[in-house]
Amino acid sequence: MLQNLINSRKLLLQYSLALVLCVVSSQYSTAQQCGEIICTNYVNHQGFPAPEWVGTQWILSGEVQEYAGYPNEPALLVAVVDDSCNAWRTPGIDNGDTVNLEHCFGQFNGAAFSCPGATQWRGSRSEAYFIFQTTDPVQMDSLVSMLENKIPIGHSVLIYTYIQYDPIGSYSIYDNWPIGLYDHFVNLGSDSIVPYKPDNGFISFYVQGDSTTYQEVYGPPIDSNIVQLLTFTGSVPACLTSLLPFSDTSFCSGDSTVINATHGYDNYLWSTGDTTLSISVNQDTVYSVVASQNLGCDMVDSVTITLLNCTGIEVEENSGFSIYPNPSSGSLTLEKTWQENNVNLCIYNLLGELVYNEKLLFQGESHSINLQLPPGVYQVILSNQNRKSMHRVVIE
Repeated sequence: MLQNLINSRKLLLQYSLALVLCVVSSQYSTAQQCGEIICTNYVNHQGFPAPEWVGTQWILSGEVQEYAGYPNEPALLVAVVDDSCNAWRTPGIDNGDTVNLEHCFGQFNGAAFSCPGATQWRGSRSEAYFIFQTTDPVQMDSLVSMLENKIPIGHSVLIYTYIQYDPIGSYSIYDNWPIGLYDHFVNLGSDSIVPYKPDNGFISFYVQGDSTTYQEVYGPPIDSNIVQLLTFTGSVPACLTSLLPFSDTSFCSGDSTVINATHGYDNYLWSTGDTTLSISVNQDTVYSVVASQNLGCDMVDSVTITLLNCTGIEVEENSGFSIYPNPSSGSLTLEKTWQENNVNLCIYNLLGELVYNEKLLFQGESHSINLQLPPGVYQVILSNQNRKSMHRVVIE
């Protein structure tokens, strides 16, 4: 009987929207991406075990994060992706350990031992969304608090309706919404999710703290004989993961070098007081930098500069080492004639900027490195406490 009902209904409408946040909002033009986020939302479906019930889901980077919804109860499903590309999950048990105990927001689903009144309708596992049943005014108030106060700036938020077929029209999606929930969507820029609208399904997506990223898919009025499919595709921004792309280094007293931070941050503040991407250094000290992105990402990193007393150290031009092939695509072999196995490697571009450094420990007479550098001419300096060897290599 159930299958006959499913087969007799028509899948009428498919709405789709593709967006890339770095295009919608220019402040994300340098941000990395966590990956593609997809949401498929079957509105007015038959519920368990209909395929539309399972097909209502959200996906991140090709992996289904969560699917379906609690049967028979209309709800708003909220998914959150942090700036490290991890989906927030409800309290539950993972490999015998209790996890995500801090994720109690007054939602329907979750472990009751952590969230009083919550329900683990899928057993003990944590879920990658938060269910707020629209028939419960208390849960609706809790949803407002979560959206306004509990999600950090820079996290991505996906909200979509869960609407199951209601043959007698016994519930409404919007009747118990507090005005604060309408205000939340209106302040983001929605002109569809407003008071006195019919029970239409929707999908909304945005980055917390930036209303310019708001996008929504808003369905047509619900017809009791029609299953609607709403689809959404977007990209989740992520924080950059590196700041100073090299380790501690050393050079001769009286010399200087340029330290570059990673491109892509919006603001930089060095321990020297400089606010530029790079600084010139000539002191024996630790240099640190704090960088931030407008989407709420902050990172701190430091590098230790050690000045060497190079008086009497022999500088060998194109000797002590053979470097091949030269020119190279970036894969180089260093072959030494020195007896010492511990060698400092520094590589500079023609502007004098340090672009690569590594402390090498030779296990034999040769050592291979693979450089990811733009084409150009570079100065390669290999040194230890006793001598220094200088070479020029060409990266094609």
